Amino acid sequence: MERNEKVREIYPRNSTGLYVVCNDKNIIDEINYMLKKNGIICISNMTGQFHYMIDARSDRARASGLVHDIVFNSLDVDFNLNNNREIFDCCIYSVFAEYNLDTSLIGTNVIYATIKNVILNGREFPINLKKMCIEMTVEFDMTIEQMTRDLRYTVVKSDLSGLKTMFVVRMIYDKTKSMYKEKLEEIERGVKEIKNEKETI
Repeated sequence: MERNEKVREIYPRNSTGLYVVCNDKNIIDEINYMLKKNGIICISNMTGQFHYMIDARSDRARASGLVHDIVFNSLDVDFNLNNNREIFDCCIYSVFAEYNLDTSLIGTNVIYATIKNVILNGREFPINLKKMCIEMTVEFDMTIEQMTRDLRYTVVKSDLSGLKTMFVVRMIYDKTKSMYKEKLEEIERGVKEIKNEKETI
């Protein structure tokens, strides 16, 4: 199995739509198609904020119901692993973008998987690069030497070139963890505010 195929197998994008648009008309046509099909579009930006676009052109009653569901029901749910994964992704990809890490590289995907396992799955942060590679070799079907080389290449191609690989991984981890914690606290405050508003209605 090719390594890129292994990455796709580990991190499937079945629920993600990828749309490449070349002009304003393409954007409008694609949004219009999705709105007509689903009645709603949810867009998440790189800071973890969610923006909803609701189609009220043909059925205002349905649109009103969707607004009610989003405001008064969606925010009542507990944030389980799936919700946290979306928030985590927004945070770590924002950090990747800040340091210009190429997300198409195997090394970046290894860094992603390592940090995800620590933040979302409760694993300990690896004490060194060798231990990190050992933990990931089975998951990515690679040797330690291959993974070490790919990780170093990822760092060299980024804005962090010149820094030691494990130092870079730790720095990305610390920044992602801090951002992730802030987002969860922000969401929790928003949920409490919505609940308080509901109690006063």
